[in-house]
Amino acid sequence: MDMRRKYSIIISDSYLFCFILSIILAGFNGEIFASPTSGVTPSGRVVADEAGIEQRTIRVTGTVISATDGSPLPGLSIVIKGTSQGTVTGLDGKYSINVPEEGTLVFSFLGFHAKELEVDGRNTINVEMVEAIETLDELVVTALGIKREE
Repeated sequence: MDMRRKYSIIISDSYLFCFILSIILAGFNGEIFASPTSGVTPSGRVVADEAGIEQRTIRVTGTVISATDGSPLPGLSIVIKGTSQGTVTGLDGKYSINVPEEGTLVFSFLGFHAKELEVDGRNTINVEMVEAIETLDELVVTALGIKREE
């Protein structure tokens, strides 16, 4: 396979194909991703969605922080809306993902309100997540397995 050429492969079972392709391309210095709606493609390629409409992919990077104190949020989930393709932020809150130019990113993290942002061709999207502060109306504590001395 000529690695200088651009390839786009659309298949029905993209996860299995991605696994096989990773074995074939061992040592390939690039990125391969799989999505049930967009197939397997390196970044910057033109792919077709489920309606057959071609979309150009771009690399989006950014940092995700807490709106409360500005601290980075490691382990935050970022998914391309409508697919199972995604990534998580690193220890410094930074992320990088290939996404269709007109795609939507969904940011979610336990204890924070989820946020959906349209890419609109941007290469950098920095996000401030707002905490989901909710109070408990009632708390019930049970003591199971505790022995009482008599």
